[in-house]
Amino acid sequence: MAEKQIKRLNYRHDAIMRWLLLNPEKPLSVCAAEMELSEGHLSVVINSDLFQAIYQAAAKEAGEIAAHSFANRAISIQSKIYDKIEERIDEDRFSERFFRYFEAPRGCSGVCF
Repeated sequence: MAEKQIKRLNYRHDAIMRWLLLNPEKPLSVCAAEMELSEGHLSVVINSDLFQAIYQAAAKEAGEIAAHSFANRAISIQSKIYDKIEERIDEDRFSERFFRYFEAPRGCSGVCF
């Protein structure tokens, strides 16, 4: 449950909901800019229980996946984290092979020519 909650939906909330259903691939910052809202206010609206309940029902009725629901955002963030971890593992493997290739020969301490 979000800390701040909206008590009822108005025409602007309905417009936000329609925008989210029509633009599931776009970030919420674009929605905030187009609706002339601050990102913080948009976050309060979208994360409210009332908005999420109606948004989920509207997405289901339209046959769409509610791309901007909390669960889908969590999955998206988790996917990004796994991608970053995978990149770091690949970088570590590369640097390990790279430095192993350029190791100093045995018996050489300091500068060897």
